[in-house]
Amino acid sequence: MRKKMNKNGMSVTVLMLTVMTLSLYACGKTTEKETVAPTEALKEETSAPQAEEETSTATQETTVAAPKQPAGTTFHGTATIEPTVLVDENGIKITANDIKYANNQIQLGITLQNNTEKDISVTAGTLGYSVNSINGYMTRDGYVNADIAPGMKSNEIVYFDTSELELMGITDVADIEIGFNIDDKDYNNIMKTGPIEIKTSLADSYDYEKDSFQEALNTGNFGRYSTDVVAVKNDEIYNQNGIVIGTEALLQKDGNQLVILEAENTGAEPVNLRIGSIEINGLVVTSGDWEAQNVNAGKKLLLSESLDDLLPKDAANAVGISEIKSLGLDISQKDLDYNDILDAMPASVAFTEDAGEYAASGTPVVDENGVQITPCGGYVEEYGGLKLLYILKNTSDAPVTYDVAYGTFAANGFMIDPSVYSKTATPGKSVLMEIEIFDSDMEKNNITKLEDITDVQFTLEMKDQNYHTIGEEKVAVKY
Repeated sequence: MRKKMNKNGMSVTVLMLTVMTLSLYACGKTTEKETVAPTEALKEETSAPQAEEETSTATQETTVAAPKQPAGTTFHGTATIEPTVLVDENGIKITANDIKYANNQIQLGITLQNNTEKDISVTAGTLGYSVNSINGYMTRDGYVNADIAPGMKSNEIVYFDTSELELMGITDVADIEIGFNIDDKDYNNIMKTGPIEIKTSLADSYDYEKDSFQEALNTGNFGRYSTDVVAVKNDEIYNQNGIVIGTEALLQKDGNQLVILEAENTGAEPVNLRIGSIEINGLVVTSGDWEAQNVNAGKKLLLSESLDDLLPKDAANAVGISEIKSLGLDISQKDLDYNDILDAMPASVAFTEDAGEYAASGTPVVDENGVQITPCGGYVEEYGGLKLLYILKNTSDAPVTYDVAYGTFAANGFMIDPSVYSKTATPGKSVLMEIEIFDSDMEKNNITKLEDITDVQFTLEMKDQNYHTIGEEKVAVKY
């Protein structure tokens, strides 16, 4: 099985066979720059529909290292609500009954009533429709999925995890906004309600002007979430169509580093915010959309990118990345019906003075025709399968998408059909390509560990932004 994700890439086909012996040790390093611009844009062609700047205007501030603080106030949950009718139209009635707190969760009790003559399905907080927020911060929690027969009611409990709220600096509930998607049994949409506000007993006294996440960063106090603040930047790395990203935090939790970006929708319409083509310390580790979340007008959203999620420890060790020094990403916008608003634009933040471009430290097996290929060993995955890692550097003057040509991969002289995600690199950038051999192929070919692989051959395809093939490299590596 092969997986392809991207369609970018270059117009002359070149065939070359290169053979080289290599070691299986880490192959990455970062080259320092004399100056570091935290908001320097990735050099990538974009096609934004409006005449915007090619990169976001940025306001740079000095990196702040927050001192470690003892765990402080946790979420305590004292707010109450009065029974409130949220929806009463088209024969459908939804009522918020009460709010309770248990097991580190907010439990919102609601009643769904179907007074129509059709079966209906009511959902909220799903991948298809999620517009929920608490105290002005978007949340993915608040899941509802209920089928209700004609003339019937259904009591539901809507759950919100309080540890996520503690990361936002929220210790009690001033308001909950929740939106419902309602379909009939034939999947015809009856309504999307949009976010509906439920005010609690604390709403009138709550200060909505404060930035509770920023306050938590300043004190290092995240309650039970229990994380250390490594560095904070207040650089405006993105400001387009009312979406502003102006706070970036590097945190350490349970031995793993993660970057939190605080985005705010200062516009009048909700936006589906998308990030992708993520790079760590100058190395591109994802291509295409990696994450998408809705942010309502006037609300904030925390985007969390974990080093372990982006680059598992075995891969991080192989490519020589042990900490996050910088993060780069592409940001695009759609409306809630997934129509394009703005094409991808690059943004980046540097957390250390020595953040620079990534450079593979191993010996390339290919270094011509606009591409440099450096093997970086590999590893056996915890849950089965084996991954071989390669650093591909784009030495051409245009963006290129790389993939392994179907039917060309062989290990130890035996043909194997691996799983490969295509990767796109702009000029001068390096990308990580992972070639995964499945358990079944390992068993058929007597491969139980990385050292059982003695040689690999494959053809690397290179395509331009119109997905036209512009070159091929036949690669052979001896381990």
